[in-house]
Amino acid sequence: MVEHKGEHAMSTHVSDEERDALLEQTGAAGAGPSAGPTEVAQRDFSQPRRVAAAEMDAIANEIDRRLPRIQQAARQLLGSDVLVKLASATESSADRLVESWKPPFALLAFRSRGQVCWVSMDCAKAVAEFELLLGATPHETARALSSAEQRLLVVLTRLLFAPLCDLLDFEFENLRAVDEPCAIGTWRHGEGAPDPHRLTIELEIERPTSRYSIRAHVPPPARRAASSAGAATPPVEHIRDLDLEISARLGALEMPLSELLALETGDVLPLGASADAGLDLYVNGRAWAVADLGARGEKLAVALRNVVEGTPKE
Repeated sequence: MVEHKGEHAMSTHVSDEERDALLEQTGAAGAGPSAGPTEVAQRDFSQPRRVAAAEMDAIANEIDRRLPRIQQAARQLLGSDVLVKLASATESSADRLVESWKPPFALLAFRSRGQVCWVSMDCAKAVAEFELLLGATPHETARALSSAEQRLLVVLTRLLFAPLCDLLDFEFENLRAVDEPCAIGTWRHGEGAPDPHRLTIELEIERPTSRYSIRAHVPPPARRAASSAGAATPPVEHIRDLDLEISARLGALEMPLSELLALETGDVLPLGASADAGLDLYVNGRAWAVADLGARGEKLAVALRNVVEGTPKE
C-alpha cells in the first residue's frame, strides 16, 4: 500500500500491527529518539578464541582439582613451604608468544602431537629461584641460565605439568632448553597441519618471601569433546552395600630389620612428612583422597581436601 503524509511519500507493505510486532520481538517497541544502541561485549580480535568460555572454565576447574597432586610433586624439588596456584588458563597466538620472548631466556621448547610448544618463565625470577635451589644467594637478575639451571627448569616443568598431560592431551617430546632465538622455532614447523593457536596454562609458585609464574603453551586439547561425550557413568547401584576399608596414612619410612628390632619405648621415628601435610586416604589399599586431620566430638576425624583423579566419588 502507498501512504502520503504531508510532502513526503513512503512505500511499505507492512501494516501497523506487523510493525509493532516486529519492534516488540527486537526489543525496540516503544523506543523513543533518545534510546541508545544495544551494549555489546568488548573483544580483542587480535587474540584467538577457539575454546568456548564454558569449556575453558571446565578446564580450569579440572586443573584446580589436580593442584594438590601438583603441589605435592613440586615440594619434592622446591621444599615444603611452596604453594601452587592456577593463575590463568587462556588462549594465545603462537606468533605473539614468539615475538614476546627476548634473550636472555628461561625457555624450553618441545613437541606435542607434532606441534611446536614451549614452557616459559620470567628470566630474572628463574635465576633467583634456581640459585636458591642450588644453595647460592638468590639474585633476581636476568642472565643466561647455566646448564645446571636449565636442567632444573626441565625437572620443574615435568613435575608441575605432568599431572595435566592426560587432561590437556599433550606430551613432552624432545624437551630442551632454548639458548638462542633461532632455537625457539615457530608453529609453522609443526607436522601435518600446523596450528597457530596455543592453550596457555600459567601456574603460580608462591613462597613466604617470593612469587613467580611458569607457563606451558600447548595445542588446544583435540580429544576433549569426544572423550567427555563418550564418558560412561560407573555402574555403582549394585555395589552400594559393599563394605570397604578406609585407612589414613600420614607418612612412611624404611629401616633395616636390625634397627626395627632395636626400637624401644620413647624412640622417635621421622615419617618424612611436614607437619602441615595432608593425610593420604586409601580404600582397600588403593589411594583415594587427601584429607586434613581434625576431630569430631571426642574422636579423631579427617576432612576431605581432594579426591584422587579417576577414583569413584560415591
